[in-house]
Amino acid sequence: MRRMKFSHSYPPLAALLLVATGIGMQQRGIAELEARNETLRQRIERAEHSADSTTATSAAPAAGSSVVTGKRIDWRKLVTLKAYGNGGDVGAVRAMIELQHTLLDLSPQELVAQLDEIAALDLPGEAKRDFENLILQILGQKDPQLALDRFAGRLGSNQSGETWRLTMIFQQWAAKDIGAAAAWMDKQIEAGAFESKSLEGKNESRKNFEAALIQEWVSGDFVAARERVATLPEPLRSDVLKQDLFSKLKAGNEKEVADLIRGNAGSGNAAEVLAQSSARYASKDGYERAGQFLKTIEANAEERNAIAAQVVSMSDWLQNDPASTIATARDWAVREAPEAAERITGDALGRLANTRFDEAAKLAVQYQESSGDDAVLVSFLKSDGALIHPDQARPLVGRIADPVKREEVRKQFSGE
Repeated sequence: MRRMKFSHSYPPLAALLLVATGIGMQQRGIAELEARNETLRQRIERAEHSADSTTATSAAPAAGSSVVTGKRIDWRKLVTLKAYGNGGDVGAVRAMIELQHTLLDLSPQELVAQLDEIAALDLPGEAKRDFENLILQILGQKDPQLALDRFAGRLGSNQSGETWRLTMIFQQWAAKDIGAAAAWMDKQIEAGAFESKSLEGKNESRKNFEAALIQEWVSGDFVAARERVATLPEPLRSDVLKQDLFSKLKAGNEKEVADLIRGNAGSGNAAEVLAQSSARYASKDGYERAGQFLKTIEANAEERNAIAAQVVSMSDWLQNDPASTIATARDWAVREAPEAAERITGDALGRLANTRFDEAAKLAVQYQESSGDDAVLVSFLKSDGALIHPDQARPLVGRIADPVKREEVRKQFSGE
């Protein structure tokens, strides 16, 4: 088994937070974890400052509050500390930090021994799962194969938190040793570890792991990427191709990846799959970069419409001047995807309407009047932002000139 050098670049206090605040991780990303980490750091600093302003005795944890003796961790005592929540108890926070430091210093085998001990203890189910997840994340950086072997029984689960953790570990492993990661995955597929337990028959871990491999291969071994995609059954293949396959791509290879998606996404599905896979990459440096991306991949009209819609959807409409932001997006859409520009504008206004309906509705009417096209108003009124404000949106239906479209929109507000 290949051993990997462990880095203390692990997101600060992320593992600690999993225990200390009981985060369920439901699709929370690193950005949110880091924000929570900063909140905890500030809490500790305030508590330390308060303690310094009194006495050293009051600042110290209560006698017997330590959860670690040598390398032995008192998991039962941690259960009592786990609920400190917003209380800001300095002793509890220090105990959790003590736990993290201890775990970071343990070897992979010692971490597995801790998992064995936790499994044998009669602990509350939620606490046990939190402790396991804490160790999983640290073990995953020290020895990803050992971590994945230990939790292979959970690969069939579609619980978002578990899927996210296992995916992150596999991605990091694939980035360092894609051959070993791919070989391990193939063995697990053969053993049935990725068999779905959901009614839909889909497995999120399988989809994410396959995408991780292809992400790496398209940036260095395109032959391997093509071969892997060709082995995937439908609908898994389309689901994998919708993932962000461009994220690690070197500039200049965009069209090759786009062609890979076009050739494997299935008839009539390629434009939407390509849009979902590429929009984040295309939009990361603004609209000018997105326009260049469309030229580079030689996008046809259908692909332009789909990608432009996804790119614009990633803008932040809740800035100080959303009208200007949407105007900029609209101008770009008119240039790059004129057939879909009105619909894209209406969709953008629909997202703004979730929190600022009156402003969004006013803009929708203005754009309809200036363009003479119902599409912007129809798209706006079909959005969730309009549907959650039915009394305010309903009067706008009469402004739709096309009688067929007007009746279609009217029915959604009448409940017919």
